[in-house]
Amino acid sequence: MSKNNPVPEKDIHQFCEFLKSRKLKFTTERKKILDEVYAYSSHFQAEDLLFSMRKRGVNVSKATIYRTLPVIVDCGLLRKVHLSDKQTYYEYVHDDNQPHHHFICNNCGSVTKFTDKKIDELLQSVAREIDFVVQSHIIEMQGYCRHCKFAIPE
Repeated sequence: MSKNNPVPEKDIHQFCEFLKSRKLKFTTERKKILDEVYAYSSHFQAEDLLFSMRKRGVNVSKATIYRTLPVIVDCGLLRKVHLSDKQTYYEYVHDDNQPHHHFICNNCGSVTKFTDKKIDELLQSVAREIDFVVQSHIIEMQGYCRHCKFAIPE
């Protein structure tokens, strides 16, 4: 975690409207979880969220976190990311988030984000050619980082 900025009002409004459309309430616990996920500047797991909240004295149950994260994903404020260890990670969808992709090290598990307009333009072009509406996409390159490339099994 690195940011101490509050969740933007438009994101809170989006979440509240989404909850209302699903006949769910904007509870104190959901607000605390939204605040916490917004504060993360990188990928995180549900367990990371639970740990950081408990460390700061925020009392939210593990079950509430696990039930709330998919709701925030469905709302469009959070993105699910599956990395090398096949565990579910999340990242907040900020306004300044550009589409990005991941290089994932098979040895140490490090994740390096990258962006490439040419790749994104190519994907959009192919989608247009086949008359496909893309809602999201994920590109993950798995291999060995510069620190681990010498450990590649033969």
